[in-house]
Amino acid sequence: MQDEQEMKLRIKRVVVKEALSTLRPEDVADDASLIDELMLDSIQVLELIVGLENEFDITLADEDLSLALFESVNTIAAYIREKFVASEAS
Repeated sequence: MQDEQEMKLRIKRVVVKEALSTLRPEDVADDASLIDELMLDSIQVLELIVGLENEFDITLADEDLSLALFESVNTIAAYIREKFVASEAS
């Protein structure tokens, strides 16, 4: 299982690459609201979904997709850890 900070850094890299190219990964706080503070729009969220699926080799379930999931790096990391990392350990 990967380290929590490493997972968050990977998520931040995807956020910057796919949606916020004017920032650097270290500029994105773990708890910053991606929607409200960093102003991701619906197209950027879709690009982020694709980027996360590619980066982590996962498929986000349609029923799990909500604005709450994309609230912050922390919420995305918690979702990936719960849905995918925990299932790998089983």
